[in-house]
Amino acid sequence: LYLDAAAALLSAEPRRALDQQVLGRIADATLSAPSANTAQELGWYAYAFQQPQTALEWFSLALRWQPDLEPAAYGIVVAANALGDDATVKSMQAQWAGRSVRITSFGKGGGVPTSTVVPSVQQVALTSEPRVAATNPKPAQTVASSGGGGSGGGSTSTCTTYVPAASLSPGAALSRAWCMMRANRPAEAVDLFNRALQAPGQNTRSDAAYGLALAYVRMGLASEAAVAAAAAPLSSKQIIELDIAILTLRATSAYSIGDYVRALDALDQRARYAAERNDLLTLRAWSYYHLKRYREALQIFTAVAATGHGDAVAGLEATKRALMIFD
Repeated sequence: LYLDAAAALLSAEPRRALDQQVLGRIADATLSAPSANTAQELGWYAYAFQQPQTALEWFSLALRWQPDLEPAAYGIVVAANALGDDATVKSMQAQWAGRSVRITSFGKGGGVPTSTVVPSVQQVALTSEPRVAATNPKPAQTVASSGGGGSGGGSTSTCTTYVPAASLSPGAALSRAWCMMRANRPAEAVDLFNRALQAPGQNTRSDAAYGLALAYVRMGLASEAAVAAAAAPLSSKQIIELDIAILTLRATSAYSIGDYVRALDALDQRARYAAERNDLLTLRAWSYYHLKRYREALQIFTAVAATGHGDAVAGLEATKRALMIFD
């Protein structure tokens, strides 16, 4: 009943932003059940708030749990299209030929589900969000060498079948969890990392806590990631990497629901650890813009637009119009 109610809450129109703790509880219950229907609703929820990478991961998980769940398959097509992943779109269309008209006809004159209308910077923010764990500051590559040396090896071929986490030793669960992470299946890695946290050795527990935090970041669950990071001692480098990833996620998530003050607060905290990339500078500028702090927005947009960053150029034009400045 809880998962049915959660699915109804996630799919309610008009979409409303849910508290991170509520989303975390729904995600945990979905993974524990597991519930394919609630997973695909989490996907549509993420897509509605323009988080296509997170949406794709939930849709993919739902389809693995229930291979005939057409809404999840369609969600993969929609999210992959938003990410510019034409190969996945074509692959899904081939797989569902004769089974789903809307999947096979996608992109041939049909519509794409609409979502919350936000400035163009929103796509920049959410392009950066799911990639935090993989590309900035590259913790996924770090853990591939530190946590991927067990039975999982360097290939994802050893974790293609489902194995209950409880049936594995903590060490085997850890190796399999990293295998899942390399396969971009963070939701399935969560239970495995939790199992690895039961290891008697501190090194295994620390690696598991780090991996669990990364998995939650990839799933868009900042609060859960922060809790996971505190589950075992971590190195200073890992702590900084996770702080950067979590704060980036909090900034983009806050922006996506229109909480520009909180987005700026997260960016300010993140700036203590790392310089802001152009996409985050643009997000900061758009936040200033929405708070009518046009002079501050203008300064940042001008600097970033000079590098050719497209969304900053658009922001610069919008800010100039707001200030009635025309070159």
